[in-house]
Amino acid sequence: MAAQMAEDVLAAGGRPLGPYTAAELSSDVGVIHGARAVFIDMQSGDAEMLQLANDMSAGDHVMAIMTSMPLLDTVYDLMADSQAHIIVGHDRAENIMALLSILRPVTQASHEDGGDSARELRHITQQVSAIAQRLAQLSGQPESPDYDSRMHEGRNGYRNEPAALENGLRSGKPVQPLEAGTIRNILRARQMRDRFFEGNLFADPAWDMLLDMTAAHLEEIQVSVSSLCIAACVPPTTALRWIKVMTEQGLFERRADAGDGRRVFIALSDDAFKAVQDYMQAIQEQGLAVL
Repeated sequence: MAAQMAEDVLAAGGRPLGPYTAAELSSDVGVIHGARAVFIDMQSGDAEMLQLANDMSAGDHVMAIMTSMPLLDTVYDLMADSQAHIIVGHDRAENIMALLSILRPVTQASHEDGGDSARELRHITQQVSAIAQRLAQLSGQPESPDYDSRMHEGRNGYRNEPAALENGLRSGKPVQPLEAGTIRNILRARQMRDRFFEGNLFADPAWDMLLDMTAAHLEEIQVSVSSLCIAACVPPTTALRWIKVMTEQGLFERRADAGDGRRVFIALSDDAFKAVQDYMQAIQEQGLAVL
């Protein structure tokens, strides 16, 4: 594993130091002084390893942490306030992508060699920005300054749709209040597509997670990062990147457990919930189906 991790660091353009065991770092963390990143294989949730990771998160370096699905919530809770990159499972492509994003900024990677990590991160950010912008428009909020207007090139009519809805494009049908059961049914219908088509063909993690979080909000239940990753219907590491960007865009919020401040849950922001409500109402008034 140490040899593979060193190869992944080299593949991302870095120079590997070490490897070091948790015990070696606990006795002398100074050996990694000046390191730009720390690459950790955390398959154990023992107290020594968790304490070491917590101590290291306060340093100047960025951490890339490989872990397993059973430990995801523990690691996420520990790193929620840091810029750590969490990788679920032993996927070397994901390792290199995470290390590349640390060692080579997106702008540099995209201009120099068009790196896959830069393209994917930019793609995710643009998609979530578009979702956030659409929700903001439905709620009558001003445009986000981070919105990338290039996402709507060729769709000039979209910006007028909310106003058009307000100006009378209504079916006259009674609007039913938004219920968690309705949202869950939409999610089940979306998941049924996998029985007939290749699942990745229709992957839409941002919308699936937004629907799942809306249902959880209505049910007044707390959502862990691991359960939200499952709801995304994509690999957990990919889901974590979506969660990070959607949190930065203001759709999701990190909230500490009132009973245990060490635990962190993901919640739907109030503005995002209102926007989803408005969207669902608009869909009903048009007599359309939610897909």
